[in-house]
Order: sequence, then structure tokens, then C-alpha cells
Amino acid sequence: MKKLIISLISTFLLLGLPSVYANTSDTSSDKLYPNRKFYPQLSYISTEQMVNAVSKGKYNVVDARPTLAYSTLHIKEAENFSVGDKQFNEKIMLLINKNNKPIVFYCGGLACLKSYKASNKTIQELQKRDITREVYTYDSGISAFAHASPEWVLKNGKEVSPENPLLDMTKIKKHAKSAADFTHAINTDEENQYIILDVREKNQQMLRKLFTFKREKKLTLLNPEKMTIFLNTVKGSGKTLMVYGSVEKQIESLYPLIQTAGIKRWYYLEGGEVAYSKYMIKQHVTN
Repeated sequence: MKKLIISLISTFLLLGLPSVYANTSDTSSDKLYPNRKFYPQLSYISTEQMVNAVSKGKYNVVDARPTLAYSTLHIKEAENFSVGDKQFNEKIMLLINKNNKPIVFYCGGLACLKSYKASNKTIQELQKRDITREVYTYDSGISAFAHASPEWVLKNGKEVSPENPLLDMTKIKKHAKSAADFTHAINTDEENQYIILDVREKNQQMLRKLFTFKREKKLTLLNPEKMTIFLNTVKGSGKTLMVYGSVEKQIESLYPLIQTAGIKRWYYLEGGEVAYSKYMIKQHVTN
């Protein structure tokens, strides 16, 4: 009899239920990069363009953050001219006189204004001196660049490696919830304080939807622009993010975007969908 019950529950889990979720199709740069509207005069480049430029040595790359942030993680060939340094303009001019390459500034990410300010300050100084030089702003930030091209960054002064990984897993693990705790939190959320995010790709889904009577947002990491817009919305809502995937590797990839959005209250389903399925089978068999 027990085998029959397990078989029936497993079939139920594999069949799944139709999913209902909100659709966010707006990937405009205004929502993805909200600070650009304050600096319309600047020229922006994408992560793909930045990686290509760095790998070919096309630009003078400048990290506009303070020294401590720079030493923690930075692009290998980047100079460190903090935009708040009183000698910022002087250092930029020394760089300008060194070669004819364009300059590109970066900082911490979408919420950081230092790359914008550094670019704007440099353009104004060049105009005063009647110097023509291309100036670009890479505002996706060091985290986005590092995960796109870890071979071109230094973390704590060393190459990224298994011994010196980009991510500190102990920080991620602090946000893990077991299948039992994750399910209980969502099912008892009477005040609607949680936003549920499903990051599984279609070919990874056993169930189309885990939490049958709860609204979920489905977004994959194949579309980081939509994901960033969504996470910024979560941050603005003040609610807690509850995220699950097929495997924990997806949470590792999502973590930098969560950090960039500034979300502090978030949890993920430890063990992913497989752990949830095992938990549900055990619950039904026990009961």
C-alpha cells in the first residue's frame, strides 16, 4: 500500500499544475539603469563590450571606487582613481598623457554613482583643457564583469580559483531554508510578505509550479536584464524574496544580482526542487 501511495504522489509531482504568474516584459534601460537619466550626456557600454575591450587592451580602465573596495575585487589592468580623491583630475591627466586610448570608468554596480560622477568629472576637465578623448561608462559594475569574465579580475590581489572563489559560499548558505521550513514559511504567509521566484529553466522542471495556491514569478538567469528589473522591484517593495531552482548552482549565479539590487531579506530552497519533491512524498506517506 505504501508503495502505491508513493507512486501516486510521484506521478502528481511530475505532472505538475499550470502556472500563473505576472509577466514583466519591460527591459528598458530606464528601469534597468535608473541612474542614467541623471547623466544623459554620458556614453555607456555593455558587459559584453567591456569584456571584449579589456581582453584586447582597448581602453584605459579606471576603477572609481575607494582603495579598500578596489583591493577586494577589481579588473586586472584597472587603475584606481577614487572619484572622491582631491587629486582625481591630476591623476586622470597623467593617464591621458600616457597614451591615446579611450577611458572607461566602472564602480560597484547599478546603485553606485561613482562611475557616472567620474566620467562626468573627466569630460568636464577635458573640455576645460580643450582635449578630445573618448570617455565611456560601464555602469553594470565589477560584480557583473567578474561573473562574465572571472579570468580578468583579481580578488584580494589574487587570481580567481577554486581556492580563491568569487563567491563566499558561507554567506549564501546563511540564506538557505530546508524544504520543510521553506514550504511552511510560504504556506503560512497570511500577510503576503513573501515574493516567490522560480529560476528553473523549462527543461529542468519536474513540476511546473511548486506552490499551487501562491503566485510565483518565473525568470531564468538567461535573461539578466529582466531579472535585474524584477529584483529592483522586490527591493522597492520591502518584501522578503523566496527563491528556488533546480540546483543550488543557480542560486550561486543569482547571488551577485541579489547583492547588486541591495536585497537583504531573502531565502532559497536548499536542495532545490528535488529536495522539495522528497519532502512532499515523505509528508504524504507519513500522513
